[in-house]
Amino acid sequence: LIGRRHMAGPRIQTLADEAGSSTLLAIGHVAGASVASRFLRLLRTLVVVRLLAPEAYGIYVAVSVLLTYAQFLDLGSSTAAFRDLTAALGRGDAREAWRASSRMATLKLAAALLLGGGSLVAAFAPGVSGPLRDGLIALPAMAVSSALLSQALFHLQAQGRASEYGRVTAVAAASDLILCVGMTAAWSLPGLLAAAALSPLLASLWAARRHALAPPRAVPLAVLGRYLRTG
Repeated sequence: LIGRRHMAGPRIQTLADEAGSSTLLAIGHVAGASVASRFLRLLRTLVVVRLLAPEAYGIYVAVSVLLTYAQFLDLGSSTAAFRDLTAALGRGDAREAWRASSRMATLKLAAALLLGGGSLVAAFAPGVSGPLRDGLIALPAMAVSSALLSQALFHLQAQGRASEYGRVTAVAAASDLILCVGMTAAWSLPGLLAAAALSPLLASLWAARRHALAPPRAVPLAVLGRYLRTG
């Protein structure tokens, strides 16, 4: 019995060391991808600023700000769905986790469509300039593609798939740089708007092939009510 206890000690220490190494490796993947992504987006910004007139770039920034605030249109319901996802994964209930992820996708896309509908109404209001109208018309596609990418990243984060999370982040940033610079150089502001809508799709497709992009599904009213109360 004493011998077994002596043998168990090194095994426990080995498991602890392996867990610590895995955690550090995961942190390294996420941190490295975050730094690379920020650098690539900074580079994209510096190049695009030189390619566009100040007025055109100002319109793009205004559209991007609207896109950023789209996440608040679901009133926190997608955050509540994310908590359901992590709770299901913690219980080892893969079916319920996938169901929660699908509900989160529905809520994120619903917020994107709300933003898109409002932007289309505003685009055809009297007095809206042509370039601003182009930005508002492009906003629905930008919102939907960004929602898909966000959904994939949240799913990978919940599952603790740090290396894949890092890859998706890096692919999104690289495609954003290549498409935005190339299409802006070719077609100015319309090209940049189209690139902003297309660039998240490559990373989203990559995530979908790795079973990290759940399809949207209906959210029961009782569940939606709970999400809105707790979100």
